[in-house]
Amino acid sequence: MATTFKIELTNKKTKDGQYFAYIRICQDRRYKRYKTTVSVSRKSDWNSKARPGFWVRSTDPDYINKNETLKGELKAAGGIYEEEREKGAVSINKIAEKRKKEDVSPLFLPYAEKITEEIKNTGHIRNAKKYKNFCNKLKAFKPRIVF
Repeated sequence: MATTFKIELTNKKTKDGQYFAYIRICQDRRYKRYKTTVSVSRKSDWNSKARPGFWVRSTDPDYINKNETLKGELKAAGGIYEEEREKGAVSINKIAEKRKKEDVSPLFLPYAEKITEEIKNTGHIRNAKKYKNFCNKLKAFKPRIVF
């Protein structure tokens, strides 16, 4: 029961003309794919036969960061696999589900506060104040239940 991880590019273009990279997990001749955060604007910027870490060609202006991001996401998927393997039987569905759970934040307010802090750190103080006020109003909001 060998499990393999591979990075591949989708054939479909998004509305804005990007091709997204996917991580493909294969186990017992069945596979599951999930989307990464990396995309390229041209298929010629992608090297499917490259050794790990060199998927995006140097013709892409941000190829170094994209390759590092893909390495990190592949390593995270491998880490999830190892973690699940230690617990017992591992399946590709468990790996994909756990990966999705890590991507989604359960609460909106901590996410909004994090984004507000990022805006403040970039130097946009006025916008950060507006978002901070919005977060404070959300904290103070107490819904009325009417039956």
